[in-house]
Amino acid sequence: MTLTEAAHWTKRLIWFALAGIILFVVLVIVLINRSRPQQLPQYMFPDFACTQTREEFIPHIESLQEHLREDAVEYTLESGADAFTLETQTGRIAQIPEVINVYRYDNPGQLLTVQDDAKDLADALRFEPEEMQRVGTTTYRWADGFGRTLTVQARNFVFELKTDLTRSAIRPITGEVPAEEQAKNFARDLLSGEDLLTSDYLRNSPESMDIAIQPDGTLREAKYKQEADLIRVDFFREASMITIPSNVTGAEEARNMLERQGHRATTDQVRTPQGRITLYKFNTPIVNRDIYKSNISAYVGRADFHDRGRPTNRIYGIDYKNWILEPEYCGTYKLISPAQVLTYVQNQEASLMYLNESDGDKVLQDGTKNVRNFTIKDINVVYYDAPHEQEFLQPVYIISGEATFTTGVIGEFLFYYPAIDYEFIQTAEIEEELQ
Repeated sequence: MTLTEAAHWTKRLIWFALAGIILFVVLVIVLINRSRPQQLPQYMFPDFACTQTREEFIPHIESLQEHLREDAVEYTLESGADAFTLETQTGRIAQIPEVINVYRYDNPGQLLTVQDDAKDLADALRFEPEEMQRVGTTTYRWADGFGRTLTVQARNFVFELKTDLTRSAIRPITGEVPAEEQAKNFARDLLSGEDLLTSDYLRNSPESMDIAIQPDGTLREAKYKQEADLIRVDFFREASMITIPSNVTGAEEARNMLERQGHRATTDQVRTPQGRITLYKFNTPIVNRDIYKSNISAYVGRADFHDRGRPTNRIYGIDYKNWILEPEYCGTYKLISPAQVLTYVQNQEASLMYLNESDGDKVLQDGTKNVRNFTIKDINVVYYDAPHEQEFLQPVYIISGEATFTTGVIGEFLFYYPAIDYEFIQTAEIEEELQ
């Protein structure tokens, strides 16, 4: 072979080698992209679909901010922004999704059958249905000779059952309260038997707290089982902040990615026109202004002396505000970053919802509010279920940790701050149907 022929074939071999290398690189890129988790479009860029315009949604965020400020605990801080430090277990903030679901409440308002429904409830709670008293045009009230009152609001069927615990003849006897699980069963059976617990509440086991009655009839947390007069049963619920249908491209990869970030998926089976599919739901708690108490609570004690053979003879009180949620989220919205939230907390713009000594009374929540410093241990996103009617269930950041009071006593704290980035909200793009 001559030098000319050798040079010719060498050039051709180099071109073949380059072509092979380029093909190999292209194949690697394709394979990497195939294995990369695919985010659903609505969680890559929010759809803002709960309202048609940005201007319609903004007032709801402002209203949430206002109510949180109204309900906040007042405190004094010794040393300003320098009093806040971050000290998480890992030394960094946990990964929080950038875009999550927002839900609409299904507020029924005042139904035509509300008076009959209220009478049925009164009968179930051992009142005489026809002895109803009207308070204005929207409130129904019953009272009996045993110190009990039932008040029902016609709008959304909010109600309260109370017992006058200053009357010694009807006070529960300490030591005769049911066991914790029994108390939960009594409360659950009563409320679910009257169709007062929606499925989101029934999915979770209720919490309980031992309660002691003070001489003036007010309630406090019982520190020991022996001093408990009642058991308060609280029904809590959760909502999915990210929902992934199993029939979309990349569903498994997206679920695995979120679980690697520390989020836990639950599954629901649903029927669709295309058949049965699985929904991967990444739930987070729904809280109200009192982290330890739900909007649906029942006070359970010993069997009272005017037992008429009904399970209600152990129920001494009920607080009932069931703000019913639509089952599917109405839209997705971008969150402000955890770093931004920390800045708001340091600037004292967040709402302090709980501040108490570590062994303090979780019912009365009294004690000093003069703080030397706050040590932030955790930042999470939850949903805020207000004590009043609202249109949307919105996410809030909950910032928790350890407080050191000026006395040197250690306590616990919780700050809330609205999580939606209101500056990023845009008008939803509504697809028009072809005529």
